[in-house]
Amino acid sequence: MASADTVYSTSALVTFATDGSYTLTMDKFDSSLGVLTGATLYFYGAEDVSNLTLVNNSGSTQTFNLALQSNLAFNSGNTANNADKYTGQNLDIFDTGVGPGTAQYPLSAGPITLGPSGSGICPEYNPSSSCNSISYTPPSLTVQNIDPVYGLSVGTGLNGVTGVIKNIVGTDLLNYVQAGPSTSFDLTGSTHSFFSGDGGGNNIDQHVTTTARFQAEIDYSYRIPPPPPSTPEPATLVLMGTALAGVGLLRKRIKS
Repeated sequence: MASADTVYSTSALVTFATDGSYTLTMDKFDSSLGVLTGATLYFYGAEDVSNLTLVNNSGSTQTFNLALQSNLAFNSGNTANNADKYTGQNLDIFDTGVGPGTAQYPLSAGPITLGPSGSGICPEYNPSSSCNSISYTPPSLTVQNIDPVYGLSVGTGLNGVTGVIKNIVGTDLLNYVQAGPSTSFDLTGSTHSFFSGDGGGNNIDQHVTTTARFQAEIDYSYRIPPPPPSTPEPATLVLMGTALAGVGLLRKRIKS
């Protein structure tokens, strides 16, 4: 009987200051193990905000909305099969109400009001018309593509990488089988962070410090074919032939 089994390959964890690019390298399936029947990719991306500062440089009080978003799969690609890439992941990090509205911070949406230039630094997280500079630096100000708020299909691979799932099926599986010198493939991409807002004129300066983290895993399922039927060795065939010949001679003697 044929049997089924699984094997995995996991990329290194890549970390860099954004915006930047990443390459996640994984092994293709070794066909000497058996026949590939399925594959699942798990892609994890995150962006950590260590400092977000907003400054009103206008001579008057300004009230505005602001959203900080990041595309963690910008210019994404897959060297095994470019159709198996990750797209459409504009994730909302910070949003006062102008963006998609799925940010995890601030906890309650609403426009920010800052006082005129030179009126001082506001207490962290607490903007007001009596100060013109405000910072948001909570440890939880992090966007991950696995956060439930973004509604992406997420799972955990055999080696523990939790990420957005992409199932490889049918003839596409052939792209993930080792062939000649092609023993690995890369998931590639870059981050693209951007602000959007309304109100407040053009005199609101934004400063943000972010770091990105990426990792991927591919799990392969395969079947082990049954061994071919055994054939007698040549020496065995000779012995069998000799034995049959002997039986034939014996029958002749008995008849005689």
